[in-house]
Amino acid sequence: MPTKVKSVFQSRESEETKSLTIKLPVSLYTEIQQLREEVARQAPHLLFNASAICGEALRQAVRQARQELAAMKAAPPAPAAVTEEQP
Repeated sequence: MPTKVKSVFQSRESEETKSLTIKLPVSLYTEIQQLREEVARQAPHLLFNASAICGEALRQAVRQARQELAAMKAAPPAPAAVTEEQP
């Protein structure tokens, strides 16, 4: 079940953060930049909350990865392949 972000906008005051570089398709990057410019004109006290959106998606992916790793640990190991030796 996807986690819902409270809002795609945030006030300019926010908590301490660290940076993580991600690569986006140029078309998406252009859309985001256009939206940011529109928000700056219409509501300069707000920011498009791309960091929170990405942060929530990554938080969910980390939870899923931890669950999958735990399932891998709990599952019995796959049997080793048996090969027959040729004389």
